[in-house]
Amino acid sequence: MSSNLLQSTYEAPRLRPESTAYFWAVNFVVGLSGLMFGLDSAVISGGIDLIKIQFALNPDQEGWVVSSAMVGCIAGVVCAGSFSDRFGRKPALILVGLLFSVSLIGSALATDYMSLSLMRLLGGLGIGFSSVVSPMFLSEIAPSHSRGRMVSIYQLAITVGILLAFLSNALIVHYGGKASASEVTGWVGHLFVSEQWRGMFAACAVPSVLYTAAAFLLPESPRWLIKQGREALAHGHLTRFFGISDADREAAKIKSSLIGADGNVSLTALIGNSALRRPLAIGCILSAVGALSGINVIMYYSPKIFQSAGLGGNSAHTATVIVGIFNAVFTMIALLGVDRFGRRPLLLLGVSGVLVALISAGAMFYFKIENPWWILPPLLLHVAFFAFSYGPIGWIIISEIFPTRFRGRASSICIFCGWTSGFLLTQAFPRFLASFGGAGVFWICAAATFFALIFIWVAVPETKGKSLEEIELFWKGKNP
Repeated sequence: MSSNLLQSTYEAPRLRPESTAYFWAVNFVVGLSGLMFGLDSAVISGGIDLIKIQFALNPDQEGWVVSSAMVGCIAGVVCAGSFSDRFGRKPALILVGLLFSVSLIGSALATDYMSLSLMRLLGGLGIGFSSVVSPMFLSEIAPSHSRGRMVSIYQLAITVGILLAFLSNALIVHYGGKASASEVTGWVGHLFVSEQWRGMFAACAVPSVLYTAAAFLLPESPRWLIKQGREALAHGHLTRFFGISDADREAAKIKSSLIGADGNVSLTALIGNSALRRPLAIGCILSAVGALSGINVIMYYSPKIFQSAGLGGNSAHTATVIVGIFNAVFTMIALLGVDRFGRRPLLLLGVSGVLVALISAGAMFYFKIENPWWILPPLLLHVAFFAFSYGPIGWIIISEIFPTRFRGRASSICIFCGWTSGFLLTQAFPRFLASFGGAGVFWICAAATFFALIFIWVAVPETKGKSLEEIELFWKGKNP
């Protein structure tokens, strides 16, 4: 049996025609959590220089305001798996909305550096929960032949959220540049003219409240319900999606995969399970090297990177919006191709492109190219290749390679590795930029990406079109 290919004769269930609209509505609501992920994580990029001036931040404090959300992410992914395994995927998704709403409203009202950092931590907690639970929920309700596409919708929503944050920030900066505090008074002038960073957070709070209300209407994951012994309710959800005969077959397959499970999902149990060591290593390393590719630095610090290359404030925000557009557009490639071409081909192609982009970006800074707009093409190349490889496919692989009884805890561990790596890089970025320049930062990321390319080629299998239960048998060395 090849280490890079899972063989299958599995016949995936098909959605009932009358359930298609409901199924896509569920996916849309979960996708909104990805939209909030993107909004909450990227909104800081437009306001950090304004916040730095208002609160007189030093480089370490500046890095903390940006990266404090990532500390919240780390805490979120640590808790999300256990929370969702104990209380369910739906309550976890509702909690995501509450955390985002409190964070964004609180950030807009922050009175000092510490209160803003606390609100950013809460938003990061929401991002952490969302990054674990949303892809897991989508992978558990989707038919295997479209699972990659369904989970890619989540990544697409993240990129749309990032784009909307960039666009909102640029519009607020443009509006504030045309108006003055004396011309626009009251709370509008305070939010969008005199202290524009507050308006950036406030604008993102509106869709967060709407998502929170919609999350209460979601169904629970049938796989989680069966794991909890609530088979009648799970069968009802499966029947609504697939019809009675396919629901019977899916329920039996899920129950079979849970036979012999002792419920122990501790870290010791994961490491001690020989069938889980390889997927756990794949998930952790893939998540970590994805973060070390520098995507968070680009998304959080785009205006700062462009300004350091010589672009003015308005031009830097315009360039940042272009980055957001590329991020969203190229994620569509993964959405359309991941279930057709598979995970490995897109991942290998994308990571190769990211490597070339990082080397090129470093060269632009090293040789001090005079035209600052020349830094834009390699950054766009990085974002484009990341958007159809690392971005969505990382979520897909982590959400599908673990057995149901371990999925919550194992996914949390993998994503914890990614957020920890991303936090360390993001926190260090202002000092790295000051000490090593843009060339040093991008070439450090290039070294990590080169390792990632070799690792993916050697260790990551193709899981296209396989049921979650089939993938579990593969790790056990059984031919499904």
